[in-house]
Amino acid sequence: MRRIEDMSRGKGTLFALVAIGAMMASPVVAATTSGAVAATDERAPEAVTDVTGFAGTDGVEITWALSASDFVRPSPTGSDFTSGGSFSNVNDVAGYNVYRDDELAGSVKAGETAFVDSNAIGSSIIYVVTAVDAAGNESDHSEEVIVSLGPAPVAVIGTPDGDYGIIDPDDFDTQTIDVENAATEDDANLTVTITVVGDGFSSSDDSIDLAPGEEGFVEITFDAEDVDNLNGIYVGTVTVKTTDPDNRKVVYDVTAEIVDGIGPTEIDVTPASVTFAATVIGNTRTTELTIANIGRPTLEGEVSISGDAEFTIDVDSYSLDTDGEEVVTVTFAPTATITSTATITITSNDEGAPSTDVEVSGRGTAAPEGPGVVAAEVSKVQLTLDTPLPTEQADIDALRDQIIAALSEALGIPISRFVGVTLTEGSVIVSFTITQTVTEEGEPTAAEAVATLQTVIADTATPNPITDIAPVTAIVDNSETVVLQPEDADGNPVLGWFTLGAFGNQVAVDDFFAFAGGFGKADGVDDDFDAKFDIAGPDGDSEPDGKVGIDDFFAFAENYGTVVANADEIIAALQ
Repeated sequence: MRRIEDMSRGKGTLFALVAIGAMMASPVVAATTSGAVAATDERAPEAVTDVTGFAGTDGVEITWALSASDFVRPSPTGSDFTSGGSFSNVNDVAGYNVYRDDELAGSVKAGETAFVDSNAIGSSIIYVVTAVDAAGNESDHSEEVIVSLGPAPVAVIGTPDGDYGIIDPDDFDTQTIDVENAATEDDANLTVTITVVGDGFSSSDDSIDLAPGEEGFVEITFDAEDVDNLNGIYVGTVTVKTTDPDNRKVVYDVTAEIVDGIGPTEIDVTPASVTFAATVIGNTRTTELTIANIGRPTLEGEVSISGDAEFTIDVDSYSLDTDGEEVVTVTFAPTATITSTATITITSNDEGAPSTDVEVSGRGTAAPEGPGVVAAEVSKVQLTLDTPLPTEQADIDALRDQIIAALSEALGIPISRFVGVTLTEGSVIVSFTITQTVTEEGEPTAAEAVATLQTVIADTATPNPITDIAPVTAIVDNSETVVLQPEDADGNPVLGWFTLGAFGNQVAVDDFFAFAGGFGKADGVDDDFDAKFDIAGPDGDSEPDGKVGIDDFFAFAENYGTVVANADEIIAALQ
C-alpha cells in the first residue's frame, strides 16, 4: 500500500489514500450452456477496470472505464434463419453497481462512468464497481478503491440576499459570499466550489481552499455589459458546494434588472395611416412612411402593398440597427375620379407586432377643363389630440388659441394663415385650413407646411409645442384640389376674370390689361403663351384654338363688366 498525495484534482487540502491491490481472485468467466439460438443468457459482462475515488464537494466521487461488454450489437430473436433470420440491437451491459463496504451504494445506467456517493460516512471506505446485464448477470468485482475522508471540515457560509436591484447600462454590482472553515482538527481542510447560472452573473473564483480557522470570500457580480445592456429582468442561481459532510450545498437565487438600456426589438411605423389629398388625374402625389427600430438590434422584415394599382411603394424589405430608420415613399397616381384604397403590410421580428398594416386612400379628380375654370389646392388637416375637450366655452376658446399658436410656432407660418379652426368633442379633433397666401419671402407654402407638420408629429423623440399640449394620436391630410367655374348671378360661366379677385369681383380694366399682355401669342410659337387668355375658338362658340386672337378679344369684351357671383368662394379657395 502506498500514499498518494492530492487525489482531489488539484485541491491541495483534500487527500485520499487509495490502495489498489489485487485482492480479488482472477476473474472467473461464467459458464455458458449450448442450445438453440436465443437461449437463456447466463453469461456475465466483462469486469470493470480503472476505478478511482476521491472526496469531492458533493461526496465521494467514483469513476471507472466502461466494461468491455458495454456496446450495442445485433442479436438474433429466433432460430429460423431460412429467410435470413430476425435480429434486434442489444447491449451486454444494462448498468453498473457501486458498492460501499460491501453494501450497494447506488447504480447507474449503461454508458455512464461516474457515481457520487453523498452518504459516505467514516474515515476509510472501500469501493468496488460491477457491471450487470439485463438478465441480472453481474460481473466480477473491480479492484478495490480505498478512500480516506480524514477529519471533517466545518463550513460556515454567509450568502447575500441576491437582489442586485436596478443596474444602469455599462454598470455592474457585486455581492459577497463569506466562507469560514470553523474546524479545529489538523488536516480538516475545506474545499468550496461555486457555480453560477444566469445571464450577466459571474463569480470571482470557481473554488477556494481553507485550512482550519481560515476565512475567505467569493464575489458574485452582475454586469450589464455582459448582456449587451438589454432591458429586462435577469435571474439566476448560485450553488455553493463544500466538503463538509454536514453542510454539502447551499443554493440561493440572484436577480437584477436593467430599465434604461436597450429595449427589445420594437417596430414603430409612422404615420399609422395615409390619406392623400385629392389629386388631379394624370398627376401624382407622394408621401413618406417611416419604419423605425426603437428597440434592440436587429429589426428586419418585408414591406408589401395590396389593393388598387394607383398606389406604389419603393421598398420591399428592411434591416435596421437600434435607432435605425427606413423611409418608404408611397406614390398615388389616380386614373379615375374615384376614391382608391390599398393596404401596406410591414412584417417584422418584433414579437409584439409581427405584422403592421397601414391603410392608404386617395381620391382622383378631373383636370380643370374649359376656359375660365379655376383649380385651387385647399390644404386641410385634421389632428387628434389625446386630451378631453373642456366643458366651458371660455376654456375651449383658450385651448383653440393655444393650439393655433403651437401650430404657428412649429410650422413657421403666421397665425393669420390658419382659418376654419374647429375643435370636436371626445378626444380633441382639430380641423383647420392653411391658406395659400405667403406673407413673407421664404415662408413655406401651405403644402410645405402640411408636410412639415407630418414630419414634426412623426418625430416622437424631439419635443415640439404641439405635443407639449397633448399627445397626437392621429394626423390626416384632407387637402384637396377644388375645381371652380366663375359664374354670374344666373349661373352662367364668366370668362375674362383673369386677376381672380386681386382688383375686385368683376371683369374690369385690370383684366383687360392682363389680356392685352397675352394677346397675339400662340401655343408652340411663343414661349410666354398663357392658355388662360385663349378663351374662345374662331367662331366664338368653339373650343379654344391655341392662340390668343380677335375671337378671344370679342369673348372678353362680351364678359367685360360682369360681376362674378361666386367670387368670394373662389378667392377663399385660393387664399
